Amino acid sequence: MRLRNLSVRFAKNERDNIDDKQLMTLREIVASWFAADDRKIAQALKDGLLVEVKHVQEGKNEPPPD
Repeated sequence: MRLRNLSVRFAKNERDNIDDKQLMTLREIVASWFAADDRKIAQALKDGLLVEVKHVQEGKNEPPPD
């Protein structure tokens, strides 16, 4: 189980953008998830730290094949 895409979502408050330090931190977090092994990803999914979002192709009722 490898991550192919990773979407980072966060609540926006009064600010429209993040600063350079926050961007660097987000990039480090993303890099660590892409480097994670299957066990860590499976545990994160189980714990709710990651959520799998399946894309459904237009006109089809099933997600695309892996």
